[in-house]
Amino acid sequence: MGSRTLVAAVARRVVADEAEGDVFGLFAVLWQVKHELPTASASDVKHAVVAALAAAIEKHRIVPGEFADRGDEKEAFVPWSTSAAEALARIDLACERERDRDVVWFAPPKLLPLVVHKLRMLQSFHP
Repeated sequence: MGSRTLVAAVARRVVADEAEGDVFGLFAVLWQVKHELPTASASDVKHAVVAALAAAIEKHRIVPGEFADRGDEKEAFVPWSTSAAEALARIDLACERERDRDVVWFAPPKLLPLVVHKLRMLQSFHP
């Protein structure tokens, strides 16, 4: 299996695994793929992750969005009101900007509507 093919396969598996569970962030998917394939280039990881996310969005397995502060100790997941193509352009741009990777989130549709406690969000990611 070629390097790019392997990266794509790992990205598809990571996205599928995450989509079966809870809400997850773009940063977590990028980190997991890179962690499993440390010699893969950043470019190959990015392209594979974006392609895997695109497939999951198009198949309605995940919904892209972000969290909005409700003013109490909770945040609400707000799905993006964009087309799939516009969402993928935003995801692609966030991959390029490291500071934006933590504002792109995905949720399985079965979890919506979704409100979480802020403390839970901080404890949920353990690289």
